[in-house]
Amino acid sequence: MPLPHVLINNQKIALFKHFDYFYGPLINTTPLGKFRVPQTVRINDEVLIFIWNSSEQAYHAQKILHLKSKLSANDARQQLLTTALWSIHNFSGKNSFLPEDYKNIVDELTQNYPWHFGETKKDFDRLCDAHFHVKYNPAGGSNPLTQEPYTLEFMRTVLRLKLDANPNLKHMVMQLAGEGILPIEVSRHDYNWASGPDGSGLNMLGILILEEGNRLLAEHGYSLTIADPRGAYSALQKSHRHQLSHDILEPQQNQLSVTHAAPQISQAQFPTSQHSGYWVCSQGQNRAAYISKGTVIIGIFRDKTHTEWKKSDHLNKFRDIIYNAPITNQAFVSMSQLDWIYNNANPALATKAALYQNGQALAGIFKRNGAQSDWEQSGDLSQFSALQPKKAVPNPSRRAEIPVTTLKPSNDPRSINRLLNKLNLNFYEHKQMLFWQSKVTSGGTLYRGYTLPHSIAKVLKEIDKSNTPYISYTDFKTMIENSLKQDSGSLSSQLGLSGFFRSSHVSELRKMAQEGTIESFNPTLIR
Repeated sequence: MPLPHVLINNQKIALFKHFDYFYGPLINTTPLGKFRVPQTVRINDEVLIFIWNSSEQAYHAQKILHLKSKLSANDARQQLLTTALWSIHNFSGKNSFLPEDYKNIVDELTQNYPWHFGETKKDFDRLCDAHFHVKYNPAGGSNPLTQEPYTLEFMRTVLRLKLDANPNLKHMVMQLAGEGILPIEVSRHDYNWASGPDGSGLNMLGILILEEGNRLLAEHGYSLTIADPRGAYSALQKSHRHQLSHDILEPQQNQLSVTHAAPQISQAQFPTSQHSGYWVCSQGQNRAAYISKGTVIIGIFRDKTHTEWKKSDHLNKFRDIIYNAPITNQAFVSMSQLDWIYNNANPALATKAALYQNGQALAGIFKRNGAQSDWEQSGDLSQFSALQPKKAVPNPSRRAEIPVTTLKPSNDPRSINRLLNKLNLNFYEHKQMLFWQSKVTSGGTLYRGYTLPHSIAKVLKEIDKSNTPYISYTDFKTMIENSLKQDSGSLSSQLGLSGFFRSSHVSELRKMAQEGTIESFNPTLIR
């Protein structure tokens, strides 16, 4: 059944403002608990597991999470910000979480700790890179890499989490994109996310929704009806701005029947590529369960953090965590240090999967009737032995490890240096950026909020364009040297390669290489 819509200049429009209307689930301020947004985040060594009760909660939380990610692990503000996150998460007493509720939480921080967070919410928003406003601060809070407001990135993250957790809503968004219907949020006050009081607003939320629908359709090979949502809205705004004003649009919600059934899109229309199971874990992260179709398939536990996991034969002991926040396979692997290994490079097509710990299968699951059937637990781990040699699902969130080597005890510095050159380094550590920033003598180039030497920023931007999250020490050094030659800079004053590893790490690495125990060394990147 086609989705309901209104027409403006032959453009189909989906209006949303009030939850009680057909497109009400698209608003951020839905009643608490109606459209939950699960999220698992790892910042430094802190793992946070949330189930936001609305996307409004989740959106404001992204600002604080962004600030936490900018700070070093031992920064005094970290715990205060974590407490604020839980204040958002545990909010109750009202039907919905509104912007003023977030302001109250921020006001508590600024009033009690002005030396940490500034004296006003505007000061706090600036720290969070969340101070963009199309009318009052159009250049504020812009990501220098994308030239987009950070707040747009925050909302995109929340929208994807919301759609992943609510399949019917995801299907609705895909159908909106498929039918060429442009979502528009109606608001008398909001110029950023809605069309605003006079139709001059950016409608960023409506555009994001259509962009996400397009992305999902494209993933499944469908052509796009509105390939450029921003362009389509901009064109409509130029020709029919008055018709996009609040007082014109709000009454038209009545045309979108509240009795119209929410769309149920079949598998044949939009085949899913999502894995049919997911992980949950206890708050202390010492119990975890793999859930499929609401049933515990695997239960594992450990006595203490960092000790080995054990498989449990008593799955009923995990029923209390079934409704905890779902965790993606990638996040679970990062948190648990276990590995999922499938019998197919695409997990969605796999019929066997095993959970490995230190090279040994801890638990296994299988699909009895092909890839489209449900997962079942296996009591026979021998059937998973063939999976052992296969490569585990990549886990980019882990720290880069030194490659396995057969280096024998040796004092040959060339062998050691060759090994050093294989190390993968992360360039975006806060302390490393500050180190480079301290080397700026005049001018400098803005990069991710830091003013860096021109040659350093130039190379980092080149790496960003390549979409390569990691690059070897040797390659990076060569790129920097070439950049310095072009810029006539000083290698010793700008490069600071020694800043990547503490000197004790380099000494330890050399010692372990000489002793032949290099495989056990995993350097800690500077934060």
